[in-house]
Amino acid sequence: MTRNRLRKAEQGDPSVGLGALAQVLEHLGFIDQIILVAKPDTDDLGKALEMKNKKKSNEKTHSGTGSRFLVRDEQ
Repeated sequence: MTRNRLRKAEQGDPSVGLGALAQVLEHLGFIDQIILVAKPDTDDLGKALEMKNKKKSNEKTHSGTGSRFLVRDEQ
């Protein structure tokens, strides 16, 4: 990896490829933790956002005869 590519990776440049980022993570000893990014069981923030979005999708705003009302799906 070139110094320029490493510098871009450190600065968060979006042009740096995933392979280069994986090399940096491997060198720093974090490559084993990359699997956690794609593991939904360990993603508490992702779970919270999913629940929030699911709740929003259950509450739909409909328009009828000029007025707006909120309909909640029965579960």
